[in-house]
Amino acid sequence: MTSMKGSEMTTVEAVPAEVDVAIVGAGMAGTTLAMALGKTERKVALIEPRR
Repeated sequence: MTSMKGSEMTTVEAVPAEVDVAIVGAGMAGTTLAMALGKTERKVALIEPRR
């Protein structure tokens, strides 16, 4: 899972206890949406399955 604050992204193994928005799929649309929402001070979880 990728956690994002503003424009900073980090990979974490544990799901945060509380998020405002969870986006499933880190493709172009999911990543763009996560970046836009992250800039609005929302807690965003961008989730991509392991392959």
